[in-house]
Amino acid sequence: MDPNSSSSTFVTGGDSYTAFALVEDLKCAVRDLLATGETLFVEDTDQVLRVCFQIERILNFGLKNVSLFGKTTVWDFLENLTSCLPDTRATMNAVKDATKSALARGRVWVRQCLNESC
Repeated sequence: MDPNSSSSTFVTGGDSYTAFALVEDLKCAVRDLLATGETLFVEDTDQVLRVCFQIERILNFGLKNVSLFGKTTVWDFLENLTSCLPDTRATMNAVKDATKSALARGRVWVRQCLNESC
C-alpha cells in the first residue's frame, strides 16, 4: 500500500485483516484528520469518527471472547485499569457515568484519552 495514497484507499480483506493492515488504515485516517486541522475529538466529523473507529478496531483486534453474554470488547479489560493505575480513576469514573454499554464505554474512553493525552 502506498503511504501517500488518498484517504479513499483502504486495505481490503474483510475478516482476514492483519494487524499491519489495521495500522495502515489508522495512519491514513490520522493523516486525513491532521489535514483538517482538528485538535479535539469532540466533533462527529467524518475524520474524527474514522480515527476513533480505527483505534477501536485495533484495540479489539484478536481479543479472545471472555464474556458469557455477547462479544468481548476492550472495555471488559479497561474496567480493571484502576487496580493497576490508580491515577486513572477519575477518567474511568467519567467514562462509566457517560454511558451504559461496554461498547459505548470503550468508545468514550478512546475519545477521552485522545483529548486528554492519556
